[in-house]
Amino acid sequence: MRLISWNVNGIRAVQKKGFLTWLKTEAPDILCLQETKADPQQLDDALRHVPGYTSYWCAAQKKGYSGVAVYTKKEPLSVGYGLGDPSFDNEGRTLVMDMGDFVLFNIYYPFSAPLGRQHADILEVPTLLTFIQNIIVQSISPLPVYISTSSPPDTDIGKKLHFILHSPLSLDLYDD
Repeated sequence: MRLISWNVNGIRAVQKKGFLTWLKTEAPDILCLQETKADPQQLDDALRHVPGYTSYWCAAQKKGYSGVAVYTKKEPLSVGYGLGDPSFDNEGRTLVMDMGDFVLFNIYYPFSAPLGRQHADILEVPTLLTFIQNIIVQSISPLPVYISTSSPPDTDIGKKLHFILHSPLSLDLYDD
């Protein structure tokens, strides 16, 4: 299985730079995008309905802000939007997918925020870790957990998530 995670910094911007050609060429099994900055209703059909993939979108309430998406060749058993915390979920930062053999978290997590936002990051780390722990505990049989996040491993959240990340698959990271 090939999984690619990419902080696109605007899905419409990368579309203009050849995103659909790139996706066809790379052909990952699962593509996790962060910072899409668009509601799926704002996008043309070519982005929402890519042949061979089903796409899932979690957009922020604020237009042109954050957002995540997943393109997958295999339909997930279930899809969750957010962490269950409205202060975090309104920003469209999390998609959780039960893929049968594993649980996939696609998370756009702020890590280099301006000073006024840093207090929120401190509150969100426990929310995120508690949410992930509950998903793992609620699983009838322990499933591997794959986390696609825009936070690099040398940040606090990256270090805390690293212990959960199991990787028997090919993981490519892209940052625009």
